[in-house]
Parts: sequence; structure tokens; C-alpha cells
Amino acid sequence: MNHDIPTYSLAERDRRWAMARDLMAAEDVDVLVVFGEREGALPAPFAFDNYLTNDRPGSIVVFPREGEPLAFVPLPMYAADNFESHQRGDAVWIGPRNFRFPRHPAAIADAVRTFAGERCTVGVVGAEPMPPYYFIPPLPVGLQAGMAHALPNATVKPVGHHLMQMMLRQSDEELAVVRHAAAIGDEMARAMIAATRPGATEAEIYRAATAAAIDNGMVPP
Repeated sequence: MNHDIPTYSLAERDRRWAMARDLMAAEDVDVLVVFGEREGALPAPFAFDNYLTNDRPGSIVVFPREGEPLAFVPLPMYAADNFESHQRGDAVWIGPRNFRFPRHPAAIADAVRTFAGERCTVGVVGAEPMPPYYFIPPLPVGLQAGMAHALPNATVKPVGHHLMQMMLRQSDEELAVVRHAAAIGDEMARAMIAATRPGATEAEIYRAATAAAIDNGMVPP
């Protein structure tokens, strides 16, 4: 298949960031806190953070009404990887100087205060159930409680469902990525058919699909 992998441009970043600010205006919130699960979380990682960073999933994004967002990450390697991409000339969406470590509720609360003050309304993505995989809010209770303790005068408002509805309208760049991913899925299906024969084990068929995915630059799940 064609190995020209579609990527997201800075124009796509600007479109998404403008949409996030439209959401903030519609919900009347002063700042967004967007939770993301670590990469490799299965079966369906909660990766709304990646939608705004185009970087490794697993950050907590503090997104202001004006200016650049901050990404709080679980490991310093996130920032190192981003810096390497920046040095190569890749169109990184959030520069290395806007990465913060660690993902501590007090540090996140301090960023919220810096952007929006003590008495603000915080729109949180991750504080509400997201079926079919998240029948309870994916935002960890400890993080939520720590932020509430550090921001006693702030109002917290879940806005994840609204953001999800806005994300459903796909841009041309997003559709190109969907088509590319679907084409790899077809390659996986063809590899499974080729491996299917009398006496073949499920492991052999799964191995063929996994190899086809990796050969084409995709994580199998």
C-alpha cells in the first residue's frame, strides 16, 4: 500500500484550538482542563488530550481562553521527544517550553489560577461518563479531589460531551488519516485471510494481522 503517511498541519491545530475556544465561549468557562490516559491504555484510550496536542497521549492539557496551552506529562521523556521533533523541524503543536512535569493536581491548579484567577469556572474533559468504554468518569478521583482542594473558589463544569459532539465533524486532514487507517485495516484483513487454512491456530492468524499492521506503521489494536 501507499506509505505516504498523512499528518496534521499547524492549520489543523489552529482549527481545533479555535473550536476549543468556541466551546469555552458556549459553555461560559474560563479555562479547560483536558485529561488523557497514558499511551497503551486498552481497549480504547481516553485521549482527548492528544486531540489538542497532536503529541504522545497521556498528558493533562490546561487550555486558556488566550495564549498557548500547557501540557502536564507523566514522564520527562515526553518533553524530550517533543524537543527532538522540534529540532528536526517537525510542525509540533505545543513547543518544549510548554511541557510541565509531573501531572500533580497542585501544579495543574496553579496553572489554572495563572490563566483564570481564583474565582473561575473550569471546564473539565474527563469528569463525566463516556460510554461505551467509560461508564464512570475516567478522570482519577485523586486528581479531581486534589484540584478541588487546591481551587476551593473555582466552579468545575464537565464539558466533555459537548467537545465530543464538536469533534464529530471531520476536517479534510482528519478524513485523510481515517482513510489511511482503514487501508491498513484492509491489509490486516487480507493477511488474516491468507493465514487462514485447515489446522491454523488463532495465534497464527493474529500474528499475521499484527505483522501487517506493524509493517504499515500502525499499532494493532
